[in-house]
Amino acid sequence: MTSFDQEGNQLATQQLGNYPMSMTSYRDKLYVINFKDTKLSVLNMKDLTIEQEWPIQKSAHGIAVLEETHELWVGGHGEGSKPNSSVKKYDLTTGQLHGEIDMPLMPVGLKKTKDAVLVVSHGHNELYVADFDGHILWQQEVGANPFVVDQFKDYIVVAGYDDHTLYFIKDGQKEKTVDVGKGAFQLLVREEQ
Repeated sequence: MTSFDQEGNQLATQQLGNYPMSMTSYRDKLYVINFKDTKLSVLNMKDLTIEQEWPIQKSAHGIAVLEETHELWVGGHGEGSKPNSSVKKYDLTTGQLHGEIDMPLMPVGLKKTKDAVLVVSHGHNELYVADFDGHILWQQEVGANPFVVDQFKDYIVVAGYDDHTLYFIKDGQKEKTVDVGKGAFQLLVREEQ
């Protein structure tokens, strides 16, 4: 893993576990899921030193910090003939497992918003909107094998990986779609200030 400043100058580098694939930050910590490994790495964001490693399920993917409950939620694809069907809740400081939230097949994309957690089910082609306790508030069928979800202004944006389409959802309804040609596997939201 390597960090850069806004001008593209390298700041720090750190060797992590096998296949670091999804990450999030909170305060001065960076939480990184190693997809083909059984550990989550907790790094100091300034110099990328590894401060902790937590045991997690192999093929984990999708991560969100819930400051309100002091938890880190981790989704996952599952491995081989054992697909994952839950989101794990970990204590944000200790990494202690707080419990699991049953979710449909392969909850791989998570995004925390102001008042909910967005979860996409890769295996069921669904978007789920859950409260901070993990109760499903509403759901919407969307895309072919969605892999990532984010929020942009008043929209929830879901990327359908196999149908190469972005879905813009507002107030629980699909408002528009955008063909992206191939993918998408990641979304990066940038709003002008």
